[in-house]
Amino acid sequence: MTLGLGSASPFLPDYVMKNLYFIVAAAVICLGCQRKDSGMLSILIDASSDTQAYLSEIAEKVDEIELEVTDKSLIHQIRHVETLNNHYFIRHHVYSEVLMFDAKGRFVRQVGRIGRGPGEYTASHQIVVDREHQRLLLSTQGGVMVFDDNGAFVQSIQLGRMPESMLVLNKQLYCTHNNVYLDQSREATVYLTTHNTTDWNLIDSVFHTSFTGLHFFSPFLSQSNQSVYFYYPDAPARAAGTSSGVDTLHRFENQKPTPYFTAQVKGKGRVVRILMTDNYGIITYATSVYDPNAGKSRTVYSQYYLNLRSMKGRNATNGFIDDFYGNNDVIITPIPNTNLFYYHRENNDYSPDLRTTPNPTLYIGTFKE
Repeated sequence: MTLGLGSASPFLPDYVMKNLYFIVAAAVICLGCQRKDSGMLSILIDASSDTQAYLSEIAEKVDEIELEVTDKSLIHQIRHVETLNNHYFIRHHVYSEVLMFDAKGRFVRQVGRIGRGPGEYTASHQIVVDREHQRLLLSTQGGVMVFDDNGAFVQSIQLGRMPESMLVLNKQLYCTHNNVYLDQSREATVYLTTHNTTDWNLIDSVFHTSFTGLHFFSPFLSQSNQSVYFYYPDAPARAAGTSSGVDTLHRFENQKPTPYFTAQVKGKGRVVRILMTDNYGIITYATSVYDPNAGKSRTVYSQYYLNLRSMKGRNATNGFIDDFYGNNDVIITPIPNTNLFYYHRENNDYSPDLRTTPNPTLYIGTFKE
């Protein structure tokens, strides 16, 4: 079995309380934290130290779900997973379509269809749940499609462009949008918008950053303790090929993204994602490792977690060791507005004919309080 990284792969979206002061220092913890002169927290991850962390350190339990294979439920490369009313909604690589399964992994239906008519889409980027109104939101070309908790199409919301990342919290839909201009300036911009989830009217639009160079990186929105957080890689430096691996997590304050803390990977590595939950901050980072068998370097993903209650954290080199199922290394992804996370394993017996290939195995974990 080989691990699928889901939205954490080439992707592959509260932290910290007020007046947080701490330094985590131990032989098994590869992280340095300090306050800058501005008072903002700075996190340094030492990727050169090989540190093992077990999934049971942060997980109360993990459920294994075998996803049913039918002619209409063929999955290749899971991109996003959401849960609503004991059902799982999975967006996967083929046409970015969304499939619905019940709690035991039995296929229920396809959500929407590939096409250009009502309830149809030609591409999608993310799914997120509006838990107050019990509905699923799918970012598509030009805006957002809304489905009820049974996967039935409700309406389309025109936003003028496809959201890269979405989050619903406190009756508001938060979206990030990237504009890439392929003229001589090659200038790219990132906008953040908020919309009322009752009538979908625009509340605010915030210009975040602009840089020269093609866009290679996706933004991530997440929440912790009723606050919204926004992460975007150090795009200006990376587009110029000079990234130092220093990235900033922003917190929304009065509808504006305010720098909250910085994260940096020591050595040849870079942060690729920062996601917040009520009890943990999860940082995913990438390093380049030479593979003598292949005769070239390959990208390896690792994670660092910080327990926001105890203020203790650990570096999980190559991901967490799954001591619930098989001791493989796994990269986890929190599910927004829940105490859950997911990961999956692809089946090695992949065939171009998906009908002869078992679906990936889905794992849903519950974070420890």
